[in-house]
Amino acid sequence: MSTRPRLRNLAAPGAVALLLLASAACAPTSSLQTRYLADNAPRADGLLLVARMPDPAQRRQWERACIDALAVPGLRIVSSHMVMPGWYEAGNDALLAQARQSGLAAVLVAELSGLLLSPMQLPPRNQVSEERFSGPHESQPPRWQIWFGADTPEQPTPHRQTDVRLIAASGQTRWEGELTTHEANDLGAIANSQCRALLKTLQAHQLLP
Repeated sequence: MSTRPRLRNLAAPGAVALLLLASAACAPTSSLQTRYLADNAPRADGLLLVARMPDPAQRRQWERACIDALAVPGLRIVSSHMVMPGWYEAGNDALLAQARQSGLAAVLVAELSGLLLSPMQLPPRNQVSEERFSGPHESQPPRWQIWFGADTPEQPTPHRQTDVRLIAASGQTRWEGELTTHEANDLGAIANSQCRALLKTLQAHQLLP
């Protein structure tokens, strides 16, 4: 009797476990600290979502991913890049005016100017070093080596901090907080992680449906 089917069945849980570990290693995690909460702030049923960052493509990508994460019944969301495509430094007055014009109760602003995505890093425990030839061949171009070793120090996961404010269309700040995200170089995943944390916190404070 062949043992191949049984071996395949035994190997499957191991493969699944490896996939789960790989997914967990890449999974985004965001924590949120509330710095200010207004008393008796009403629930907002409409938001102008604003990513304040200089790069239009990154702004659009972040807002699109965030809208998906914030989508709940009873909440209307408008991306700022759709109604204010050229805006970056117009200030809060322009945002509040646009929210009122669009019939939205509040503006959710994420200060993302400092969210600079660093170049992709090599996996942990890899090391790249430059080794130059010695002696008469010093003028030759540098030689690069890549090796794997247990003694190579691991690179820490980047901590990305973002200030976020929820402002009523009339101008009063309803909530303010700071997001800390442990993330790789994927802006869509960063936005999804941050906005899921935002939704959970703002719903807990009864600021969103």
